[in-house]
Amino acid sequence: MAQAYDFALNNMGMDFSSFTLWSDYILFLKNVDAAGSYAENQKISAIRKIYHRGIVIPMLNVESLWYAYIISFTINLFINTTVFCVYIFQSKKRNSCLFFNSIYY
Repeated sequence: MAQAYDFALNNMGMDFSSFTLWSDYILFLKNVDAAGSYAENQKISAIRKIYHRGIVIPMLNVESLWYAYIISFTINLFINTTVFCVYIFQSKKRNSCLFFNSIYY
């Protein structure tokens, strides 16, 4: 099925109204079952490649494709970065409290 989508995108992907083809292929790739972390990483890479190919094409609703890409990938990065920053803040706070407690007590 993926080969059929690739064939269609290679031949019709530059069409001005090919947004539904791009979004259907992305939806198909998102619904593929991946067993294991390696397969999951390959699935994410394939989805990103399709987004990157589709975003640069001047078509109707390209903004929707861009918005879906931003929501799919950068929000997760932001959440992971925020969790990491909170963890660093808490560890620094804990270390400074231990330091000041050792000075005053």
